[in-house]
Amino acid sequence: MDRAWQAIDQQPNAFVGATAFEDLCRRWVNRRGRRGYLPFIPEQVGSYWDRQTQVDVVGLNWSQQTVLLGEARWTARPLGVQALDELRAKSSAVLPAPNWHVHYALFSGSGFTEQLTVQANSENVWLVGLEDIVEDA
Repeated sequence: MDRAWQAIDQQPNAFVGATAFEDLCRRWVNRRGRRGYLPFIPEQVGSYWDRQTQVDVVGLNWSQQTVLLGEARWTARPLGVQALDELRAKSSAVLPAPNWHVHYALFSGSGFTEQLTVQANSENVWLVGLEDIVEDA
């Protein structure tokens, strides 16, 4: 146990980003869906990974064939358009079938670039900052 705490003390940002922040983002999706703030209620919320693809946040509604895919980044810089492009590129690997309706969300501990904000607003992509997650808890 002492070694674990020592590792966390040496790299707290890596620990927060790899574990706690992603978990908070999944909880946010679950809460927002149950409260009616998403266009569907997720029946399952988790993550997805295989040898080539990792998606931090996945909220599924099997009966409505709807999914929310989210990327959680705990970085020092605001997220840009590239993060959304990368998330979209992963969607085909995650979808249970090609006819599913997909929603996207980006979660950031450091905010978002202006270019991403403009694009996200025009494309109905959720941009969720740390303050949004904490406020909704």
